[in-house]
Amino acid sequence: DGWSMNIFLEEMCSFYQSFISGQPSSFKPLSIQYLDYALWQRDRLSGEVLEKEFKYWEKKLSGIKPLHSLPIDKPRPTNQTHYGRQQQIVVSKEISQKVVSLSKKANVTLFMTMLASFKLLLYRYSGELDIIVGSPIAGRNHPETEDLIGFFVNTLVLRTSFSANNSFLGLLEKVRETCLEAYTHQEIPFEKLVELLQPERSLSYSPIFQVMFLLQEDNLSAFNLNGLELSYFDIETNIVKFDLTCFVARTSNGLEVSLTYNTSLFEDETITRMLENYQVLLESLIDNPSQRISTLPILSDKEQSMLLKEFNQTDVSYPKGVFIHQLFEKQVALTPNSIAVSFEDKSLTYQQLNEKANQLARKLIKLGAKAEVLIGICLERSLNLIIALLAILKSEAGYVPLDPSYPIERLAFMVEDSKVSILIIENELAVLFSINVIKVLLSKELDGELKEFEQESNSNIFNKALADNLAYVIYTSGSTGRPKGVLISHSSICNYLLWMKSYYPLTQESSILQTTSLSFDVSVREIFWPLISGARLVLPLQNSTGDTRYIVDMCLKHNITDIRFVPSMLKVFLEEEHLEHCKSLQRVFCGGEAMPVELEEQFFSKLQAELNNTYGPTETSVNATVWNCNPTSKKQRVPIGQPIANTKTYILDE
Repeated sequence: DGWSMNIFLEEMCSFYQSFISGQPSSFKPLSIQYLDYALWQRDRLSGEVLEKEFKYWEKKLSGIKPLHSLPIDKPRPTNQTHYGRQQQIVVSKEISQKVVSLSKKANVTLFMTMLASFKLLLYRYSGELDIIVGSPIAGRNHPETEDLIGFFVNTLVLRTSFSANNSFLGLLEKVRETCLEAYTHQEIPFEKLVELLQPERSLSYSPIFQVMFLLQEDNLSAFNLNGLELSYFDIETNIVKFDLTCFVARTSNGLEVSLTYNTSLFEDETITRMLENYQVLLESLIDNPSQRISTLPILSDKEQSMLLKEFNQTDVSYPKGVFIHQLFEKQVALTPNSIAVSFEDKSLTYQQLNEKANQLARKLIKLGAKAEVLIGICLERSLNLIIALLAILKSEAGYVPLDPSYPIERLAFMVEDSKVSILIIENELAVLFSINVIKVLLSKELDGELKEFEQESNSNIFNKALADNLAYVIYTSGSTGRPKGVLISHSSICNYLLWMKSYYPLTQESSILQTTSLSFDVSVREIFWPLISGARLVLPLQNSTGDTRYIVDMCLKHNITDIRFVPSMLKVFLEEEHLEHCKSLQRVFCGGEAMPVELEEQFFSKLQAELNNTYGPTETSVNATVWNCNPTSKKQRVPIGQPIANTKTYILDE
């Protein structure tokens, strides 16, 4: 062990001095040998002492998690590997001296201060307030063992629980207590402790702890070789025992902090960043040891700049004051005779869809539709649904989707809460609503015809609305379970749609399957993205999108190029027969839930298409970030990506 190496060096220097001076070497005879110690230890840990030690550790380690929560970069291998590397930083003499001074003021050792700071780093990375690390201890509690060469070292499990509201001094006191208790109960060998505790075992990680901490004094200067200077020769090793090991050495140049890491889990740049964060954290806690540990700065200037500025350089100049229906009308002028929307055996061209929407919009205006007026829309999937949505927007009003499958009580609340003044509804569904609003009835049997509005002009309507006026109101479940309306303006949703159009360009050959209920904002993308891009929107039957066999059939029948799933539904879709025949699929969007890495791998094993992981709450207009998945990725998690155009995202620690 390390202590033995010091004995060896001391004796070597003594022999060297004797040799060059021609004097005989003299050493006191050892009172015991290592074998004597081994026999003594075996006898001592066979009865009452062992039971007492074990009871302490059994209580101390009760309820521990089998594995740390540090974020890793790669999926953990089924069988633990031991390939690794090491990176190092040198803390300046000034900061190192301040760390030593803080230790003295707090009446703790340097080891305790550095251990507390390392545990603080682990907390800030993992969010865990119960941190367990292993640390070796010399194990030479008896004077007779101090001059023996042999393996006396034992590994202590240092568990510290604390609060995010603790100051660093408060954390340091808890670490001190942890260490002193562990020193008192250090006799039981770690291997024996594992044997007795019988923790949950796995072939993929070490038992009880996977992170190690060590501190060593640089004492080479104490060895005198008559003018010769001793120095360590670093031998690079690619073998590691643990996921992460922090090694601190106190040298004449300052504190050297090394991190040895398992390269099957961590990327080099992650450890580089972790060391940078550790250095910033050390400086922060030295300057403000009474500050709450959850608020101590940890980011370097470079990292702050990246997160706050570089990461958010998303400015794109889109046309100002444009509206969804105007973008659609522009596309109508370009491709009037192309198919805009299909449902079952019926279709409408761009010109037909535009004219019918204009006629219904004029009727809505006569009924009082204008900017900031909300119109409820309670229609099943149909050509009428798309006509009605465009008509509401052309009338300058905003729409409130009312899913016919929702309980009547929920629908009634949404209508009353949003103060809907006009309701577009199918004849068959009108009986659901007894509320006093103007009802515009559309015939399901005459889907897409709207003969009752033919007397209205079919020309485009001059727009007087403002970009900040409402485009729609989507009701989410709300944190309390009571529906909550989210108001989205024209400028916000148009920014998103223009980004979609440029980032994911469509052609007249593109076909988008609309799978999401109108009550979810993803439907906005599915419906309007193709309609402002000259592509074809394909509507499935109402309440059919949970049937993945039907979805496969639709993909084959309509040569669908783009589709969206939640991850759980994508998993079922990927297991369908005849999926391999869906050669037309070019892009699949996924969102609404976290995407498992296994699903990403399964996708690329089944489809030759692009997979995009999207993220964003309703308040940010459909999506705020997107990640283009990579079939060769070895990441531990599927990222949510970077912000879309003119959007800023910030990563918070809580």
